[in-house]
Amino acid sequence: MFKLNKKLNMFPLQHYRKKKNKLYYILKKSDDLGFCDMDSDTPAFKTMKLIRENCFDKRVQSKLEYLSVNIDFRECMYFLTDEKKMLEWFENIECEIAYDGFDIYTVNLLEHIDDLMSENKIVYMFINLDGYGVDQEEEEYYSCHGVSGIFVPLGNGKYKFNYINSHGKSMKTTDYLEHRFSSTRVKKIQFKEPVDVLLMRSFTKFINKNNSINAHVSYKGNELDTYYGVNLQCGDDHGICFIIPFILYYYLGNNYYKPFDKKNDLFSSASKLLKQNRIMDFVHYSFIDFHPEFKSIMMNCVLINERLALLRLCLEKSGFRFVKDITNTFVSFIGQSYFQKKIIDSY
Repeated sequence: MFKLNKKLNMFPLQHYRKKKNKLYYILKKSDDLGFCDMDSDTPAFKTMKLIRENCFDKRVQSKLEYLSVNIDFRECMYFLTDEKKMLEWFENIECEIAYDGFDIYTVNLLEHIDDLMSENKIVYMFINLDGYGVDQEEEEYYSCHGVSGIFVPLGNGKYKFNYINSHGKSMKTTDYLEHRFSSTRVKKIQFKEPVDVLLMRSFTKFINKNNSINAHVSYKGNELDTYYGVNLQCGDDHGICFIIPFILYYYLGNNYYKPFDKKNDLFSSASKLLKQNRIMDFVHYSFIDFHPEFKSIMMNCVLINERLALLRLCLEKSGFRFVKDITNTFVSFIGQSYFQKKIIDSY
């Protein structure tokens, strides 16, 4: 059993891994903490600052910054492949940051990333993609999807951008957008690549052309910097995509300089994995603590195709239980009184 850290009065993430809660409770707790809210003025988003201060080592504390940005495909779907228009569109995109205690500020996305790159920071982006898909039960029939972007500094003004959509290889089928004029009138816009990969490529081009420090961000949109692994939501019929970016943030910071498993040399650190074009391994390693078979496969299968096939089978067998377990664990961890009392006391 993992005990309370008496110095911090905080239970570690491991303490909550075997805790059991009903799905209704998990979803209600997630909603209360603001996990699925596109607004960043929520306990969940603010707690990421406390996690950085209490769970990451000092090097990471001073180097890792995080932000949240909302992207609405409905605004850019008709010029998504027009580089000039996309560059102009990105100029007005804003992001939200936790700054000066737990206050949330809205700032220009380019200017903020420019400042962070000038300080050689690691930048973790919580990205909300609105209009990403169609959901008849959602407002205006559009759905939102939570994804992640990571700027990894390489030195000498160079950065590597990594993009993670929890759907993995399955996102390749999302190569179109729909403009719904009404419940019966729909216009489908087809593309040659996944729409979010097109978006991220335009975004990094925008950063490269407009940053003030001549930094260069590398992003290709292939397996070297984009997650095309197993669909982590393959058994999810409740749309719990929101939890994945938070879990990845935790494991990025917790393992940026140290291996995911100190006893096993195969499990490298997050920084090495991302710099060495092993984004798929980074994502998969981030979930080995939640499923023993998941870890066994990562340890024993060297051939990538065999590993992916076994991981896919593992998640299919787990069904919704895998998503439920990781959500319950992390929501319980974030919702503990140590974190939430600090946020409440700051008001």
